[in-house]
Amino acid sequence: MDKIIQFWANEPRYDILTDTPGCLSEDIFKRYNIRIADSPMTDIGKTTEFLRPSLDAGRDVLYICNTELTDANKAAEALMSAYPDRHIVCVKLPSVSENDSLKAVKMSRLRAAGATLEEAAAFFKNHRQNTAASFPTNRYSWPVATAISM
Repeated sequence: MDKIIQFWANEPRYDILTDTPGCLSEDIFKRYNIRIADSPMTDIGKTTEFLRPSLDAGRDVLYICNTELTDANKAAEALMSAYPDRHIVCVKLPSVSENDSLKAVKMSRLRAAGATLEEAAAFFKNHRQNTAASFPTNRYSWPVATAISM
């Protein structure tokens, strides 16, 4: 019984979604429970449909986007009338690099440590320009290790 209670206590209370995988593999996103878009979010309709499954599941959303933030916010506003009890926070990456994609991994680590949706979003916004880097540890694998200094 204690294990069941502990499992539910540790379950993330919000989903992290991104349309910017950068150079990171799908395996990394799966390991950190981050959902990535199948295609670029080129309009509000696509963004709305990308966010909807999390809201249907009764979960809040931290959306890390590379699209125009105004479009992401418009999509979030359109969904809020249908899901008034849910929260959607949209944050924008400065670019579409591997370094910036690692910030989604950092957000997942914060979520696992118990950060609320608002705390994770605030951390992201306050550390937007900080670096995240990956580096090889041997000549056969890239990247083998990653470091995030945020």
